[in-house]
Amino acid sequence: MSQQVPPPPSRLRKGFLVIGLVLLILGFFFFYLGSVTNIDHVTTYQNVANLNSGGMSWNLAPLFGSVYIYPANPQTVQTVTVQPHDYLTVSFQNVSYGSTNGTIYIVFFSPIDSESESFNAPPGGQRIVAYSPYGSLDFTNKANFETTIQVYLFSQNTDNIIPIITTLNHYERPQWVYFGVGVVLSLLAVIPIFKSKK
Repeated sequence: MSQQVPPPPSRLRKGFLVIGLVLLILGFFFFYLGSVTNIDHVTTYQNVANLNSGGMSWNLAPLFGSVYIYPANPQTVQTVTVQPHDYLTVSFQNVSYGSTNGTIYIVFFSPIDSESESFNAPPGGQRIVAYSPYGSLDFTNKANFETTIQVYLFSQNTDNIIPIITTLNHYERPQWVYFGVGVVLSLLAVIPIFKSKK
């Protein structure tokens, strides 16, 4: 009867080392995956802007001239906190209960920081970040800090009630599940690497 000869210690050490290195590489791969993967959270707000009342007259020359300003939410100004890399969309369908005289603009305001300058932007201490006359407006926060956006409608001589849909795509990074897997794999890699040195 032939007896099995155990593999030499040097082969065992190499095997443990290879297993440890593979686990370590996989751990770093999951760390990388966690740092580049976003978790997408979508929040949708639905408001109805009443352009029949409550409009504040403001002169926004040279961009708009004299206009009426309406908050997207009649009860309170709609304020959305936009984190870095978040994507904000505001849109409306022109469902008219009256007659619209003039273009309706969607306008995003943001508080003025020390590096920004205002050009007659209402309300005081705000600046215009973006605007659109096409019933839809998108904004991506490309800065590395959060910003606050206030949503308004501008128009001239408007008699209308408009449903407003505001959608915020919030991206969370890093992806903690991938980071957790990376930590477990990296810790497991330590065991065969230490065994390979014995």
